[in-house]
Amino acid sequence: MASYLAHQAAIDAAMQRVLNSGWSIPGQEVKSLEQKFAANIGVCYAIRLKNCTEVLKFRLREHA
Repeated sequence: MASYLAHQAAIDAAMQRVLNSGWSIPGQEVKSLEQKFAANIGVCYAIRLKNCTEVLKFRLREHA
């Protein structure tokens, strides 16, 4: 809870942008998160997957 409170204004603003846009997945906020995450870890691309099942399916398709 302390972590949320420390970043509450930024988190609430991001949530409001998502709600106002009418898009959750996909949407500009998700694209922005993927781009920022990729830059932060030093790679060209990153994708979000919604749950562990998606991750498993992604990995299985990769090796098919």
